[in-house]
Amino acid sequence: KRLSVFATLILAVLHVWAYDFSVTAPSGQTLYFNYVDGGVEVTCPGSANANAWNGFSKPSGALVLPTTVTSSGATVPEGVATLGQASFSGCTAIDSVSLPSTLVSLGNTVFNGCTSLSAISLAAIVPPTLAATTFNGVVASNCLLYVPCAAAAAYTAA
Repeated sequence: KRLSVFATLILAVLHVWAYDFSVTAPSGQTLYFNYVDGGVEVTCPGSANANAWNGFSKPSGALVLPTTVTSSGATVPEGVATLGQASFSGCTAIDSVSLPSTLVSLGNTVFNGCTSLSAISLAAIVPPTLAATTFNGVVASNCLLYVPCAAAAAYTAA
């Protein structure tokens, strides 16, 4: 019976640490990443549920994603290509976010409940793909979107 309880605790701990590595962003916040085919993605440190940030410091204020990250001394030259499911879900204190030119997709509920989000700067020339729930809870009328001038038509069409 003790072995069963121990195994359950180990599985619970492994479930909480659901990321491959973490990096301090230029904005001073800790971001969590997973390795995926073709690079890395930003992820939530826990599972994709309401308690995913328990025990972790939620990002707040102006958030700037790095275009490259280093893990164990290896640079990932592709930059951040994906924001994974629920990456910043429930981070109600994030008021702005700057996303790199390498971004190609944003998953489900990435900014779910980010009620203070008022500015998004996208550097990608090609608009990244979004899930229908990427910005659940974000008040669109209170949030400005900044895109490269050369890409304005592409973003309008998307």
